[in-house]
Amino acid sequence: MIICDHKQRIRYVNSRYAGASHDSFIWENSDASTYFQAQYENGDRSTRLLGDSGYPLLPWHITPFRSAGVDSPESRFNKSHSKGRNIVERTIGVWKNWCRLEMGAGPNI
Repeated sequence: MIICDHKQRIRYVNSRYAGASHDSFIWENSDASTYFQAQYENGDRSTRLLGDSGYPLLPWHITPFRSAGVDSPESRFNKSHSKGRNIVERTIGVWKNWCRLEMGAGPNI
Protein backbone atom coordinates (compact mmCIF):
# COMPACT_ATOMS: atom_id res chain seq x y z
CA MET A 1 0.00 0.00 0.00
CA ILE A 2 1.27 3.44 -0.84
CA ILE A 3 -0.06 6.92 -0.29
CA CYS A 4 1.14 9.60 -2.68
CA ASP A 5 0.26 13.22 -3.24
CA HIS A 6 -0.85 14.99 -6.41
CA LYS A 7 2.80 15.55 -7.42
CA GLN A 8 3.58 11.81 -7.32
CA ARG A 9 5.56 12.17 -4.11
CA ILE A 10 5.27 8.98 -2.09
CA ARG A 11 4.17 9.93 1.43
CA TYR A 12 3.69 6.48 2.97
CA VAL A 13 4.55 2.87 2.15
CA ASN A 14 3.38 -0.28 3.90
CA SER A 15 4.98 -3.45 2.54
CA ARG A 16 4.47 -5.51 5.68
CA TYR A 17 1.89 -7.89 4.20
CA ALA A 18 1.93 -10.27 1.25
CA GLY A 19 0.25 -9.42 -2.05
CA ALA A 20 -2.65 -11.76 -1.25
CA SER A 21 -3.70 -9.63 1.74
CA HIS A 22 -6.89 -7.64 1.22
CA ASP A 23 -6.55 -3.85 0.95
CA SER A 24 -8.93 -3.25 3.86
CA PHE A 25 -6.88 -5.58 6.11
CA ILE A 26 -3.66 -3.75 5.25
CA TRP A 27 -5.36 -0.39 5.83
CA GLU A 28 -6.84 -1.39 9.20
CA ASN A 29 -3.43 -2.62 10.39
CA SER A 30 -1.41 0.34 9.16
CA ASP A 31 0.13 3.29 10.95
CA ALA A 32 -1.56 5.48 8.32
CA SER A 33 -5.02 4.36 9.45
CA THR A 34 -4.18 5.20 13.05
CA TYR A 35 -2.67 8.54 12.04
CA PHE A 36 -5.60 9.72 9.90
CA GLN A 37 -8.13 8.56 12.52
CA ALA A 38 -6.30 10.61 15.18
CA GLN A 39 -6.07 13.64 12.87
CA TYR A 40 -9.82 13.49 12.26
CA GLU A 41 -10.59 13.08 15.97
CA ASN A 42 -8.37 16.10 16.69
CA GLY A 43 -10.47 18.29 14.38
CA ASP A 44 -8.80 17.93 10.97
CA ARG A 45 -11.70 18.06 8.52
CA SER A 46 -9.70 19.12 5.46
CA THR A 47 -7.54 16.05 4.76
CA ARG A 48 -8.91 13.59 2.21
CA LEU A 49 -7.53 10.40 0.71
CA LEU A 50 -8.91 8.71 -2.39
CA GLY A 51 -9.05 4.94 -2.25
CA ASP A 52 -10.45 2.22 -4.44
CA SER A 53 -13.41 0.07 -3.47
CA GLY A 54 -11.17 -2.33 -1.54
CA TYR A 55 -10.82 0.27 1.20
CA PRO A 56 -13.41 1.38 3.75
CA LEU A 57 -15.39 4.58 3.29
CA LEU A 58 -14.44 6.97 6.11
CA PRO A 59 -14.88 10.72 6.58
CA TRP A 60 -11.30 11.30 5.36
CA HIS A 61 -11.06 8.29 3.03
CA ILE A 62 -13.26 8.63 -0.04
CA THR A 63 -14.13 5.54 -2.08
CA PRO A 64 -16.27 5.15 -5.21
CA PHE A 65 -19.98 4.40 -5.14
CA ARG A 66 -20.87 0.76 -5.60
CA SER A 67 -23.42 -0.10 -8.29
CA ALA A 68 -23.72 3.43 -9.65
CA GLY A 69 -26.37 3.75 -12.34
CA VAL A 70 -25.37 4.73 -15.86
CA ASP A 71 -25.18 8.54 -16.27
CA SER A 72 -26.15 9.04 -12.62
CA PRO A 73 -24.48 11.63 -10.37
CA GLU A 74 -22.82 8.68 -8.61
CA SER A 75 -21.44 7.41 -11.91
CA ARG A 76 -20.06 10.85 -12.76
CA PHE A 77 -18.50 11.05 -9.28
CA ASN A 78 -16.89 7.64 -9.80
CA LYS A 79 -15.39 8.77 -13.10
CA SER A 80 -13.88 11.88 -11.50
CA HIS A 81 -12.75 9.85 -8.50
CA SER A 82 -11.02 7.36 -10.80
CA LYS A 83 -9.19 10.14 -12.64
CA GLY A 84 -8.00 11.60 -9.35
CA ARG A 85 -6.94 8.22 -8.01
CA ASN A 86 -5.07 7.35 -11.21
CA ILE A 87 -2.09 9.31 -9.90
CA VAL A 88 -1.23 6.47 -7.53
CA GLU A 89 -1.17 3.98 -10.42
CA ARG A 90 1.15 6.26 -12.39
CA THR A 91 3.34 6.74 -9.32
CA ILE A 92 3.66 2.97 -8.86
CA GLY A 93 4.60 2.64 -12.55
CA VAL A 94 7.30 5.32 -12.26
CA TRP A 95 8.60 3.71 -9.07
CA LYS A 96 8.78 0.23 -10.66
CA ASN A 97 10.61 1.62 -13.68
CA TRP A 98 13.07 3.47 -11.45
CA CYS A 99 13.70 0.24 -9.50
CA ARG A 100 14.36 -1.68 -12.73
CA LEU A 101 16.85 0.97 -13.85
CA GLU A 102 18.56 0.98 -10.46
CA MET A 103 18.86 -2.81 -10.60
CA GLY A 104 20.42 -2.59 -14.08
CA ALA A 105 17.51 -4.27 -15.85
CA GLY A 106 17.13 -1.49 -18.42
CA PRO A 107 14.03 0.53 -19.29
CA ASN A 108 10.60 -1.02 -19.50
CA ILE A 109 9.86 -1.13 -23.23
